[in-house]
Amino acid sequence: MVAIDLSGEHLASLDGMVREHGLSKLVALGVSGPGYVKAGLVGLEHVELFNDLFQPMPGGVAAYIAPVLDRGELVDLVTWPLDRPVRWALRLGVAFALGADAIAEARLFPRSAGPLPLFRTPLSWLLAGCEGACILRPEDAWRELADIAEVVAQDIGHGRAIEKMLSPPRRPRPKVLVKQAEGIAA
Repeated sequence: MVAIDLSGEHLASLDGMVREHGLSKLVALGVSGPGYVKAGLVGLEHVELFNDLFQPMPGGVAAYIAPVLDRGELVDLVTWPLDRPVRWALRLGVAFALGADAIAEARLFPRSAGPLPLFRTPLSWLLAGCEGACILRPEDAWRELADIAEVVAQDIGHGRAIEKMLSPPRRPRPKVLVKQAEGIAA
C-alpha cells in the first residue's frame, strides 16, 4: 500500500495553479472577497477520476484541487474539473464536508451561529466566500447533520436533495434471537 502525501500533492497543485493561471479563471467565474482569499489555497492539477476518488495524472482532466480541513488539519483533498464543477471527487474519501468548522459551530452554538448554509458544489461554496459547508459525501449527511437545528439550501431542488440525504438509510434489521441455555426450561 502506497502512502499518500496530501500536503505534497496540495503543494504541487498550487504550483499548477500558477503555471496555468488558474486564479484568474476563478476570478472570471466570480470568486471574490473571502472566497478569493481561500482561493489562494486552491490548486490546479491534471487528474484521473475514479467514481468518488481521484489521483493526480499527467495528461488527465484539468481540475481544481482544494484542501479539506477539519479543525485546521488537512484531512483530504477535493477536486472538480474546470469544465464540470458539479462533479467532484475526494483523494482519500474520508472527508465529509468543506466547512467542517461551520458544521461544528452550528452544532455547538445553534443560537449564535444561526441556520447553517449548505452549498451544492465546492465551487458554489467558494463563490459564497466559504461560508457554511458543502457536503462531499451525501451518504453520511443523515449521521453528520442529525443534531443541526436548521440548514439553508441554495434553492428548492437543493433543499429536496438535502432532505433526502438527511433520511437514515433503510436497511433490513436482523432478527434478534436469544440462545436458550441447556437444561433450563423457557
